Amino acid sequence: MHSVFLNYRKGDSSALAGFLYEELSRHLGEGVVFYASESIRAGYDFTELMLPAVRTCPVLLAVIGPQWLDMRERHSDVRRIDHPDDWVRREIAEALRRNHCVIPVLVEGARMPHSSELPEDIAALARRQYRMVQYRDTTASVRRLADDIARNIPGFRPKRERRLSTDTLSVHQQGVVGGSGALTQIGRDQYNGGGF
Repeated sequence: MHSVFLNYRKGDSSALAGFLYEELSRHLGEGVVFYASESIRAGYDFTELMLPAVRTCPVLLAVIGPQWLDMRERHSDVRRIDHPDDWVRREIAEALRRNHCVIPVLVEGARMPHSSELPEDIAALARRQYRMVQYRDTTASVRRLADDIARNIPGFRPKRERRLSTDTLSVHQQGVVGGSGALTQIGRDQYNGGGF
């Protein structure tokens, strides 16, 4: 059963999100982190699976990069975050409504947005204590984040340094991969700036 939902914006922090998924899976264990690119099976409708996954995860990590707040659609002056159907916004709003632990994770020198810069349904994000993950100190940053997560999952004990399994993938609900499903090469490619 997934316990941590990884929320991120494509084009802003995709590479770091993939890296965090792989590293947190190593620290916390397989199947703990929900990461859409790996946790949803090919061919399934992600729109039917994303919000239910948010609801079942007591922790949501909102990965915020330098362009997270101001990224706009092509040929538009409207920020993505201002669209009611923006998935990043919808996922965060759902977690906040349920009073889940929502941890902003600042990457690549991003700053924490002010509540006045956010839509009303996610303005409370600005009041959540954040963590920073920096390239020059990823080991300590990720370990601290893993400890934060573990403290917010009742009865959870992190499985540090557990190796990722690439042999089998289990399914805990229709269309959702229960195991980590993370291939180490994918993680390296993302960390080096590759995308999906």
